[in-house]
Amino acid sequence: MKVNLFFKIIFVTLFAIVVNIFIYFAFGSVYSAPLLNIDSFKEQYESGVYQYRWLSTSLLIYIYNFLESLPFRIRLKMDFWDKNAQPNMFFAYAFLNTFFLISANIVLLLITETKYFVANQSEKIFVVTLSTLSIGLSQFVLVPYDCSSYFFLFVFVLIFLKYLKNKRLILLFVLISILMISTFNRESSALSLSFAAVFLYNKYGLNKKSWLPMVYLVIGFLATYIGVRLAVDSFEIRNENFFLENMIQTRNRFGILFWIVFLVFSLLVSNNKQTTRNILIFHLFSLPYIIMCFYTGALYEIRLYIPIFLSCLIISKLSIEKIKTN
Repeated sequence: MKVNLFFKIIFVTLFAIVVNIFIYFAFGSVYSAPLLNIDSFKEQYESGVYQYRWLSTSLLIYIYNFLESLPFRIRLKMDFWDKNAQPNMFFAYAFLNTFFLISANIVLLLITETKYFVANQSEKIFVVTLSTLSIGLSQFVLVPYDCSSYFFLFVFVLIFLKYLKNKRLILLFVLISILMISTFNRESSALSLSFAAVFLYNKYGLNKKSWLPMVYLVIGFLATYIGVRLAVDSFEIRNENFFLENMIQTRNRFGILFWIVFLVFSLLVSNNKQTTRNILIFHLFSLPYIIMCFYTGALYEIRLYIPIFLSCLIISKLSIEKIKTN
């Protein structure tokens, strides 16, 4: 059955809403329960590495303040999560992340509809639904910036594919702007650089056409990354060293197993040897991010690998040959 784009957008929107309803209101995460209080939230997110992630943390506080200003209260029993948990803080998480999950789904759908994404209709829907379920699975850790980071990643990819086609300077400026906004949100925006590097290298090899756009993109990323730290007068890159815990703790070993299984999955669904090679090259270019995850993040929080997996899921179906012919 051939389905038009509008119907697909409705479907992926509803699918995102349904998944997040179950994730937030049926399972109920106890992992991040202590942060379901505005004072605890500010204490964590205004210090350490979290203080640099301005965008979505500010949006979440804005939503919370808006809900608090309403003349009525939505009742939600939260004692089993944390005695200090606030319903409006929980709703702020749910509303913010559901909005960006819907937005990310729509942009990912548009990526699958480009001529460079080699897949049939069933595979395209499969990619979007698998992406949604993977994001949902990782949301036992509630943070304000993950779903928005996936949205910015997908927007970058969509615009980058257009840039590869015609190399218009205006599109490069748009890409730099998206990257800078994304960096205000979360440092994982560096994975956008890895994605761009894979396809610029594939299309042009090691010459000016490939490295010059990367220079501008890297400058945009570093200017934002360093600028935020100058603004808050702090250059912390970690709260504590998790490397030893990631190696010896059983639950973190399962996190590593998750990374391996999902890497193998992306290789198994890859279209051909070229896309498989691109996935491996992407991991190579992502090594700075991966190393930082091992040293500064608990790998049990599988959300750390999700942006890599989603990128590989896209790469597994992208045909560089089709981009070259345009």
